[in-house]
Amino acid sequence: MDIPGLGVFLDWQHAAGFIAAGLVFSSFCMKTMIPLRSAALASNVAFLAYSVPLGLWPIAILHGALLPLNLARLLELRRLVRRLRDARVGDFDITALLPLMKRETFPAGHAIFRRGDPAEKAYYLHSGRIDLPEFGAVLNVGAFFGEVGLFTPDNARTATAVCATPVELYSIDAKGIVSAFSQEPGFAVHLIGLVGTRLNEDMNRLKTRAVAPTPATAD
Repeated sequence: MDIPGLGVFLDWQHAAGFIAAGLVFSSFCMKTMIPLRSAALASNVAFLAYSVPLGLWPIAILHGALLPLNLARLLELRRLVRRLRDARVGDFDITALLPLMKRETFPAGHAIFRRGDPAEKAYYLHSGRIDLPEFGAVLNVGAFFGEVGLFTPDNARTATAVCATPVELYSIDAKGIVSAFSQEPGFAVHLIGLVGTRLNEDMNRLKTRAVAPTPATAD
């Protein structure tokens, strides 16, 4: 029995056209970018398979141009996801942000900030060494510090930072940090992890002090 129009569906070229149309429709239903770009890329391939054998050159030219564009955007998204994943585990090269930061130098003994001071900047230590006397800690080259105070309600420093040697720093204020988020989303993920780590370290120090034995006193 001959069913009118059945040959259209059985023809692989027209089948490719229906598949391409279905992929375009599905891309409009997607809410996240990687699946959307993947569906758009697949639809480009399907439209080329449909249009080229039939000589539908406007469609072929359009999807021939869209295919490398969608492929490039898909690769960019995958690289971004990889950078965000690496930043989450601490693998983020903050030196990429140095063009957005201001270079500053200080002599040994200079207090960059003291506990309770208004927090206006965060710093990247490019050379030298910095002491945090309240914590008995030392910051070495590559450390990013001073960020916690920028995110506290009172914007106050939670520790004192003193130059143990002459130091070279790169500073960035709160406005610059927000701008850096838009250029390097991995920095936002890295900073969240860094603040969380610092707060956790502070809590552990407080617990250690709370359980420390009280020195005996002479009667």
